[in-house]
Amino acid sequence: MKKERNSSFELLRIICMLSIIALHMSTQSGISNYNTPISRLFYLLCRNYGRIACNVFTMIGAYFLVDCKFEMRRITKIWFTLITYSIPLTILCIFLPVEITSAQILQGFFPFINDILWFGSTYMILLFISPMLNLLLHRLDEKHLKILIILYAVLVMFYPTFTMSKGRTFNSGIYAFILDYMVVGYMKRKNLFHDKKNILRLCGIGIPLLVLVLRYLCATKGLKDYMFFQWLEKYLAFSLSELKSLPNFLSALGIFGIAVNLHIGNSKIINRFGGATFGVYVIHQVPVFLTYLWNGIFAGQSYKNSEYNLLYACFMIFATFLVCSVIEMVRTAIFKNTVEKIKRYNHLMDWFNSVFRRIEEIG
Repeated sequence: MKKERNSSFELLRIICMLSIIALHMSTQSGISNYNTPISRLFYLLCRNYGRIACNVFTMIGAYFLVDCKFEMRRITKIWFTLITYSIPLTILCIFLPVEITSAQILQGFFPFINDILWFGSTYMILLFISPMLNLLLHRLDEKHLKILIILYAVLVMFYPTFTMSKGRTFNSGIYAFILDYMVVGYMKRKNLFHDKKNILRLCGIGIPLLVLVLRYLCATKGLKDYMFFQWLEKYLAFSLSELKSLPNFLSALGIFGIAVNLHIGNSKIINRFGGATFGVYVIHQVPVFLTYLWNGIFAGQSYKNSEYNLLYACFMIFATFLVCSVIEMVRTAIFKNTVEKIKRYNHLMDWFNSVFRRIEEIG
């Protein structure tokens, strides 16, 4: 009997994707308006959680991958999702009234090398190296594993946390994903997520809310002109937008810890929408298409000074999620009934699996 998805995690995926769409809507559409206290609070809220969600997504995957055998199909599914949307939408936009550059067209045809769809290619790298990470998690003794994770965390997070700069050595997002993977794997191994005294769950709620309140105060009249509050607002914005900063990481880990202990049963509707979230991400972030989405299909910039600003912003978020989810569900069904039934494809996947299984058997 096929095991049902855990709806608690799928619900978290949905919430995270809504947060990511809200972030992109607020930064890419031109609709953001900070003229009133309510609108200022709303758009700060949109920008607070979007990047935290990236780490949360990785932690959800890591929670299951640390105990799973390598499966090449996971990687090819991401690859197919990227090219299925990026290339056709790029071709479509060439014939639409959209201002595009040759660089954007190139990024659309090669979605693995552009900065906008970075999550997919970075996550594929994580999947490729997961057998090696699992070896460390399962073969290394607890003491040395703990030391290794702490040293790695310091190397990765110290510079961006205290300098407001990504640095050069650990600039790539893959370093943040590896940290997510190792910490979640260690905590699962030690059963720390179910510790009722776990303070990390408070971090998941407290840190983002504290940052939200402080950013709101820094943007208020009378304070925003002072250099200290300008610096503080800049630091707070960076601390939650940078994947490798300590506030972002602790917030993500705390939010994930809440989901681990949340038991809502199995819901087919939640599972379906949760399973479509990566496709939603790709569709609304194809480099050429995203401009047309926010100010072609929608009219984000036109509502910047409208009395319906907040209402229309919410409409864009939920409409994007719902429509893209349905499209992804259809694409997934087609993929399952075409590509996944091709014998040569399955033989090739099995061959790759056999190669990586040898790595997993080391030691």
